[in-house]
Amino acid sequence: MHWLKCLRIFLAAPLLLPAGVGAIGSFNPSAAELSLLPPYCVPRAQRWGNDLAHPEVQRWRSVFGSDYFHMHHYCQGMLLLLRGDRQPLGSRQASGEYEAALNNLEYMESRASRGFVLMPELYLKKARVLQRLGRDHEAQRALRHAIELKRDYVPAYAALSDFHLDRGKAEPARQVLQEGLAVVPDAVILQRRLGEMSRRQDQTPEPGQAEQEGAAASAPPPTVPGMDAAP
Repeated sequence: MHWLKCLRIFLAAPLLLPAGVGAIGSFNPSAAELSLLPPYCVPRAQRWGNDLAHPEVQRWRSVFGSDYFHMHHYCQGMLLLLRGDRQPLGSRQASGEYEAALNNLEYMESRASRGFVLMPELYLKKARVLQRLGRDHEAQRALRHAIELKRDYVPAYAALSDFHLDRGKAEPARQVLQEGLAVVPDAVILQRRLGEMSRRQDQTPEPGQAEQEGAAASAPPPTVPGMDAAP
């Protein structure tokens, strides 16, 4: 076959690929996976994702500015987190997905502009990945970063409270909820969590209370003078 004809076939081949194939970088989710990701991930999974003339690219560039061109790393991080959660807990496959997710999130963190609108959410996602990797101290720090960047970011307060509660630290969990409600008093999710904690505390006996109640129940009845005498 003539070399020029071969070249034409080679150049035309990408145009024959199904949607999503040949996406930007390594971000190449299936259609099912893409449906689980935010809508701004859709153009980053397409061949035209860097085409400044495309309406969808223009739409999301108007939202994210120059950060749009790094968004496939953020989307890839979220995708790998989903894939890791589908693997057996603690397996090498899951750890590999989480490590790769962390790499992509940290890439986005390092490349994004100072005013990147999704940075608080990025720290929340990063905290979830770090928790799954057993890096609790870093996860807690990431959640705090999210709160520092956006004081009214309710999901970060909820996640940080759950973080403490999962480790048996009820008081720090309560304090985080109260901290969030001081900023966002009408946050239903924080109100609900605080109410559930209060109800559980009301139902939990004080230390030593159960033993005292048990001892009282097993004690013999008091003796009334004259009642034990024979008739």
